[in-house]
Amino acid sequence: RLFERFPHIKIINSYGPTECTVAVSSVLISREMLDCASIPIGYSKQDTEIFILDEQLNIVDDEIPGEILIQGESVSNGYINGINDRFIEFQGKPSYLTGDLGCKINDMIYFKGRSDNQIKYKGHRIELNDIEANLYKLDYVEKVAVVPRYNEFLQVNRIIAYVKIIA
Repeated sequence: RLFERFPHIKIINSYGPTECTVAVSSVLISREMLDCASIPIGYSKQDTEIFILDEQLNIVDDEIPGEILIQGESVSNGYINGINDRFIEFQGKPSYLTGDLGCKINDMIYFKGRSDNQIKYKGHRIELNDIEANLYKLDYVEKVAVVPRYNEFLQVNRIIAYVKIIA
């Protein structure tokens, strides 16, 4: 719609978690990219390396999905008084395991979802396990499952809680 309304507009898609001072990749979006299954999140910026890793922290081949790891000057030292197991050393350099899944095709990075139960909903990070834990605190709840509902752009547009009530 933006291209239709503003024919000469330049749209830049960027990606980056707060733990890495926000934007670590970007790409100028073309009209042709809109016809693809997913819009890319771009190429990594000059002082940043982005790797796609398997569960054993090995770099995967192009087009194979894995967890996105970010390495570079913008990576934070960790959380204050927090769990810092996502901040690791990879190939001798400080790095951040994002929990985001992605793949590379000719160095272009594509977002493919999350590896854990954390979602982003209306701009907020939400742990689905926290919602489940709070529902379990209710006296009449026997069983709970909380799941995200995604739209065609891999964005969460609903959070659904399935609850079994004690009979």
